[in-house]
Parts: sequence; C-alpha cells; structure tokens
Amino acid sequence: MVGCVFYLLEYVLYLFVVLYAPSLALEAVAGIPLSASILTTGLVCTFYTTLGGLKAVIWTDVFQSLIMISGLIVVVIVGSLEVGGFGEVWKINKEFGRLDFFDFNPDPKVRNTFWTLTLGGAFTAMPVWTVSQSAVQRFLAIRTYKDAKTAVWLNVPGLIIIVTLCFLDGLVIFAVYAGCDLRAAKRITSNDQTLPFFVINKLGHLHGLPGMFTACLYAGALSTASSALNAMALVTLEDIVKKKVPDITDTDAAKLCKIIALSFGIIEIGGAFVVKYVGTMVLQLAYSIFGICGGPLLGIFLLGMFVPRANSKGAYFGVFTGAALTTWVFLGSVLLPPNKYPGLRSVRDCDFFNSTTYNGTISLNTTAAADQWDEDGFIRNHYKGHSAPIADFYSMSYLWFSGLSVMVSFVVGAVMSLILASKEDKERKIDPKLLFPVKEWFMGFLPGHTFEWDFVAEEEERLAKAAEQEMMPIHEKVGVVKLKRVIFLFLF
Repeated sequence: MVGCVFYLLEYVLYLFVVLYAPSLALEAVAGIPLSASILTTGLVCTFYTTLGGLKAVIWTDVFQSLIMISGLIVVVIVGSLEVGGFGEVWKINKEFGRLDFFDFNPDPKVRNTFWTLTLGGAFTAMPVWTVSQSAVQRFLAIRTYKDAKTAVWLNVPGLIIIVTLCFLDGLVIFAVYAGCDLRAAKRITSNDQTLPFFVINKLGHLHGLPGMFTACLYAGALSTASSALNAMALVTLEDIVKKKVPDITDTDAAKLCKIIALSFGIIEIGGAFVVKYVGTMVLQLAYSIFGICGGPLLGIFLLGMFVPRANSKGAYFGVFTGAALTTWVFLGSVLLPPNKYPGLRSVRDCDFFNSTTYNGTISLNTTAAADQWDEDGFIRNHYKGHSAPIADFYSMSYLWFSGLSVMVSFVVGAVMSLILASKEDKERKIDPKLLFPVKEWFMGFLPGHTFEWDFVAEEEERLAKAAEQEMMPIHEKVGVVKLKRVIFLFLF
C-alpha cells in the first residue's frame, strides 16, 4: 500500500508539471492564455484516455511520437539555415564554451557533469522504467517475454535519437540568439520559453510550421499524461478498490476505472495552475519529483530483491527516511537557490547595448544581478553564494536526488530490518523467485556457465496461451471503436 501511494503521489505531482510546461511556453510567446492551454490539454487527454483505455493510449502515443520527432527535426534544419549552416552553429557554440562533452568534475554540486548525467541520470530514469505502472503496463501488454525484451531494447535507440535531437535544437537556438541573450533583452521570462519563442520568431512566416510545432509541444504532454492517467486508474483499482471489494465484477470494475481516470484528470488540471508558484525550472522540478517519490519506491523494491532478511518495519523506515531527506534537500534548494553554473552569454547585438553609455565596466541593468554584463557585452556567472553552511548540501544537482533517496531508502531499510527483526521474520522462508540470484548472475559471465531466469519458460507458456484467447473486454472494444469514430469525424 505504501508503494501504491508513493507511485500515485509521484505521478500526480509529475502530471501537474506535464500540463503546465507547454502552457507556460505558449502563453508567453503565442498569446494563448495559460488557463485555456491547461484546460484544453487536460480535457482532451482525459477524454480519450477514459474512453479508449490502454489501447487508445498506445496508438495515440505512436502518432504523437512521430509529430514530436518531426517538429524537432524542423527546428534543427531551419535554425541551421538561419545562421549559415550547421558548421557555423558548431563554431558559435564552441566559442561560447558550450561543447564540453567530458567534464569529469566529481563535485555533485555541479549540475551537468559526466558523472551527474550518467550515474545520477541513470538513478533518475530507473524508477520510471522499472517500478512505474506507466512502463510496466506496456511490458505486460506484449504477448511474450522475448517480445517484451525486444521492445525495451528497441526503445533505447529511439530515446537516443530524441535526446540527440533535443541537444541539437539547443545548439541551434543558442547559435541563433548568441549575440543577444533573450532573457537580458526581456523577450522571455524563463528559459523554458526559448524553444517556442524561436519557432514563433523565426518560423512564423512559414505557414503551417508554427502549428506543427505547437502540435509537437502538446504531443509530448498528451502522450505522457495519457499513459500516466491510465496507469494511475489501474493501480487505484487493483491495489485499493479490489482490496476492499475483492468480488467486484469486470463490468463494474471497468466503469469504476473510467470514473477514477476522469477524477485524476480533473485533479491534474487543478494542480497545473499551482505549479507556477513553485518558482523552479520545469525540468528540474520534474526530476526532483522522481527523486522524492520514485527514488524511495525503487529503494524498497531493491531492498526486497537483494536482502532476504528485509521486513515491513525496515521498509517503512527506509522509504519514509529517503523521501523525507530528499524533500528537505529540494525545499532547501528552492529557499537557497544554488549556483546553476550558467554558460557565457552575450548582449553585444542587442539594441539597448549599442545605445548604452558606460561609466565603468558593468552596465546599469534592470534585470537580475546575475545578468549584468561587462563593457564587451558578455554576461558571466556572478553567483556569490549563501552564508548558511548547509547551503552547500542544498546545492546538490537535482539529478542526484533520486540516487540519494534510493541509497538512503535501501541502506536504512536493510539496517532497520536487521535491528527490528522478530523471531518470525528470522524464521520466515522466502520464495527464491522473489530474490535476485546474485551468485548465479555473476557465474553466468564465466566461460562454460549460462544464466537463465527460472520463471521464463513458465511465463512464456502462460503468456502464449493467454495471447491465443481474446483478452480485450467488451467495454474496451466499444471504447476503441468510439475513439476511431471520433478521430474519423475530426479528420474528415
């Protein structure tokens, strides 16, 4: 039940950010009111998720993924042409020190280093892909264990392509505005608005492209929100409702699941309006949520897999300690903002810089102190730090939040399980299938040894039989048919 609650809390908070992010961007640069964007996205997503279930979620995700990739590619191509080719893009970013691929600084306070992105990033992504119903429901929807493994491996190059495109988009947009920083020029108020501003500013004259980008932006929000709403509804039904009402019929369960999905959708729409008061970058806020809620959840799963003597008392101590510590660090980083180590920027090509009269080396600037520029027009990092000694602890990169909570939950859970173990806990026999076979797994790397999960053959046979039967309930069939009619009417 604790795991269920932590999962629901994680994705309720995360979807607040998912609905808020594109709405914030488009409000600033396209004039679309924040409230209208949030309501539109939330209502559309809740509608088709409630109507069509998992099948609707997966098929809409396929089309939305194609739209997202197309939008990212268009930005790379058009932006490169704007500055004279990708070679010029690369040259500009190199001049401003934006191409530091291998920063091996071990300091966890530096936000983006090799270690932070690989190790911290792995811990951040792990809860989403391992103990999240949003991902697990997709694995279980695949007919065989072998096909599920193939789907996971095929996902890897897909993610690499999308992340690479985002990276290239960042290089291109920075090159376009390298001479006049958008925030210093007060053309945007948040870095989260940079990409949509570029699209409206540079692609606005190309009919259709701004609309395509808007679709790209909303596709990301809809695909994430729909799968999460469906997953949260199922988790609530299975782990809460069916524990209280075990004899509920399939028909009633299907109706109740739709009501639950609708209720979560309404909650997400309301919560998205609150996000703007947090005052944190969207990406940082999303990863912080994964660390606070997803990290402890992964920690107690690992505790159960690797520690045979683990018990509920240790798990409770572990999960709540990990969540409390990470929440404390997050709140500290909001109250005492850390050094974000911003890269070198310039205002040399801005109109206000060329018309300014200097009385010294620093221009009189009405923006934040960190955005003051020197007589050459460069904006440098002017972070002065905080006097509080604990501020260094709060300065930990947000990508380490999940790693911190996983390790604390696991270690505290293991130690408290041993300390608080009762006689029954010590004598309890554990099903070997619930434990990770560490010794056998290591032996599998040696010549002449092979390692295979005991449950694979059994699961393959069970899933193959299930796949031969018609597994989709009648209510889900009706929902999919209705969704197809709605899409047909909309298109034609």
